[in-house]
Amino acid sequence: MTTGTASAMRNLRTPFRASRVVGALVFAATAMAGPARADELVFTSNRDEGIFQLFRMAAEGGPARRVTALSMQAAQVTASPDGQQVAFLATIKSQPDLYIADLASGALRQLTSDSALETMPRWLPDGQRLVFQSFRDRIPKLYVVNADGTGLRRLTDSVAGEESRPSVSPDGRQVAYVLTTGRRASQIRTVDLATGKSVAVGSEPADAQESSPAWSPNGQQIAYTRGEGESSHLMLARVDGTRKQALTSGKNDRYDLPQWSPDGSRIAYLSMKAPSKRQSVSVMNADGSQVQEVSGGDEEHLSVAWSPAGDRLLFVKFHQGRGQIFSRGLGAAEPTRLSQGAGYELEFTIASPPRATQTAQAR
Repeated sequence: MTTGTASAMRNLRTPFRASRVVGALVFAATAMAGPARADELVFTSNRDEGIFQLFRMAAEGGPARRVTALSMQAAQVTASPDGQQVAFLATIKSQPDLYIADLASGALRQLTSDSALETMPRWLPDGQRLVFQSFRDRIPKLYVVNADGTGLRRLTDSVAGEESRPSVSPDGRQVAYVLTTGRRASQIRTVDLATGKSVAVGSEPADAQESSPAWSPNGQQIAYTRGEGESSHLMLARVDGTRKQALTSGKNDRYDLPQWSPDGSRIAYLSMKAPSKRQSVSVMNADGSQVQEVSGGDEEHLSVAWSPAGDRLLFVKFHQGRGQIFSRGLGAAEPTRLSQGAGYELEFTIASPPRATQTAQAR
């Protein structure tokens, strides 16, 4: 990651004073028009103006078109379940807020508007609500809000710990998240959206650092990362916290960002096997067997996601001095470069109505 990119991402993470959400605002549509096609990539790139804007292109690659017209720093883009909109974090005139962009018209709707940092937007399956993290309570907590900016409420009533990395269950009834209660203690929990009841999934041992929860497509299991010392490994547990098992092993190896295949049979993830200092992309069966590295080469890989059909993996890797989007079929000999611009591509989401949507974000 370049110095400018790292600085921009640090700025997006800086906490701001707590305030309140106001009504949604609609900005003028961009010049880009036409309906969003199935299986499109929407990604952040600094190819225009030197700052990260939203662009879209066919999921197989090709010409890219800019989505956002306003001058902004865009990040954390995620597609709606119907593939017609994307939610994302944007910093405009030094103020970060959440926005929703309509891919067909280019219309931009402001979802939050206050001095607190809102981040990590995640759509619920109904496409009418989103979960996100907010610093409005000083300590970051999770909130849910309607897509028009109304109905804001906190998910839990917990006063202790930081809540982060929300992951919505396939049926939209629960959210898995990370509760951090100390410098070296974080725990995977779930919260029921209807009742607000929160229960632990991970936390074994109690001082472990758990992160990156990911629901299985059938909603019965959660894959996540557990770090201890210099190592971090992928874990699998039932939603009630039973039947925990380690999917990876190895002293000083690091694994993160598990991503389920659409059929639930395999898990893709980022891996860094000692003594390497670079992340690669691997895939394994959901029980941890038949591990295969699919990224190729020794370049740094930043994110990974499955194609909606589950027949290939898409990822961002640091290539020729900048982040670029690649794709590789599980049976293909080599990855295929999808993004051809001169800029730095950092994050992407796959807009694919009405099938499952996968999101990848830089680590």
